[in-house]
Amino acid sequence: MLIQNSYTTDKSIAVVDVEETLQDVSIPQNTVGKVEIDFDHRFNFYGYKVVNDKKKVFCVGQDCDPLSGKIIFHIYNTENGAESVTPIRRRFLGIGNVFDIM
Repeated sequence: MLIQNSYTTDKSIAVVDVEETLQDVSIPQNTVGKVEIDFDHRFNFYGYKVVNDKKKVFCVGQDCDPLSGKIIFHIYNTENGAESVTPIRRRFLGIGNVFDIM
């Protein structure tokens, strides 16, 4: 199951059972870079966090490559310098109707 990169932090709606933050990925200035996350059946949420959330870094696409077993986010960095993005995997329990399931 792939759930889009937007999520809630409202603990009454979604309870995070497990969260893994993976190694940061640097996205060069004014380019679209790939953030790849290995698929793991123990997790039901795949996404990313921009390390400096004040920067203009956007997700412009997402894919799943079944041959390599990777979830791929295409991230556009509009800033003048490289920006870091942290891939995350989570397992939610008690998810309400707050997610767009693909």
